[in-house]
Amino acid sequence: MSLPNFLQSALWSYDLSKMDKNKYKKMIISQVLNYGDKQAKTWVLANYSPQDIKNSLLHPQRGIWFRDTLREWLEKNNIMLAPLEFEVAIRDVNPRPRLMLSFFQRKGLLKNGVLSKNTKA
Repeated sequence: MSLPNFLQSALWSYDLSKMDKNKYKKMIISQVLNYGDKQAKTWVLANYSPQDIKNSLLHPQRGIWFRDTLREWLEKNNIMLAPLEFEVAIRDVNPRPRLMLSFFQRKGLLKNGVLSKNTKA
């Protein structure tokens, strides 16, 4: 079953007819909560469990969130993220190599100063 066309504004670079709502739920939830309009957000809240939404917020995708939007959704769901987790999730066009290095070190994803091949942070 394809996703509704009104989600395209939040998922602009994806072919909605080929997306499985369960396989890509974390990405769909994150994109729609961050970029979606009221109709799209209502759809996400109706189609995903509160736990699915909380899991997406507890482990936010790196570099996609607007600061105020993520903060708003975290507050609505009574979630507190570690400051490093929060900062890494924020969309920023300025490279922040020390922040990323700290993040990967904390996650245990660096081996001898190099990212391991199994990084899905």
